[in-house]
Amino acid sequence: MVTLQNIRIKTLILKGCANSKIHLENCWIKEVSSNHNDLAIQLTANKSYIGKLNINQRSFLGDVHFKGGGIIGIDISNPEYNNPFTGSVIFENTFFPRNKKYFIKNPQPYRNMRHHLMSLENGTTASMFHSLELAIERQEDTSTINKSFSWCYEKFSDYGASIARPLTLLISLFVLSWLSIGYFEGAKLALPEESYHYGWKESLTAPHAHYYRAAVLAGHYTLSPFGILGAKTLVIPSNGFFLFWVMLQSLLSTTFITLTILAIRRRFKLKQ
Repeated sequence: MVTLQNIRIKTLILKGCANSKIHLENCWIKEVSSNHNDLAIQLTANKSYIGKLNINQRSFLGDVHFKGGGIIGIDISNPEYNNPFTGSVIFENTFFPRNKKYFIKNPQPYRNMRHHLMSLENGTTASMFHSLELAIERQEDTSTINKSFSWCYEKFSDYGASIARPLTLLISLFVLSWLSIGYFEGAKLALPEESYHYGWKESLTAPHAHYYRAAVLAGHYTLSPFGILGAKTLVIPSNGFFLFWVMLQSLLSTTFITLTILAIRRRFKLKQ
């Protein structure tokens, strides 16, 4: 195993190291390339940055594992050529440019990466490059509407690649709504008070149960946006402003729930 640590070099040419293990630790390399085929190098990197990675030879890399760091530009063979990867490909929190101010001039390198990774059945990493591809494509789109929807789709779910992001936004929206409605006493009883004099509902009538009523109201419009699971509710907004707020919450909750489901389906390849 060859380890390069804490170095800054212009060019790293891999030659005569077939089936070797190379580890980069906190390195800055302007260009990594090879002039040989069938190297099948196991390349790992931690907190290392590569300006341009040339992987256009057949079977250039075996297992690839990057943690942190970044790859600014990629030169990779087109889909009609042989796959330059032969093993596992993993990128953990690794930076790849999402705009053209770096070495990425068009989305084709990311398309090529996605194709080769899909041929290895590496759907998770391929999904990441699909998101990068769509982000670059957005800059070539001349339609403001398309760009706006693309931007929202990227920010809300990373183009369907992230399950955690829309789910986190959904939970955060609920917490924000609950605290805001509770603090400003934006929820009131929907039925006569005597209707609550049994079971857990009785606690909703307590004079200082603002946050309890707020939780029920915010939860209803989170789990049942626009009343799709039933319009009946125990508490209602206390004024027009909070009515507008829960309607907005319903719209956003529906969006986040949909994006979460789509991301789950995409991640696990669920079929209709």
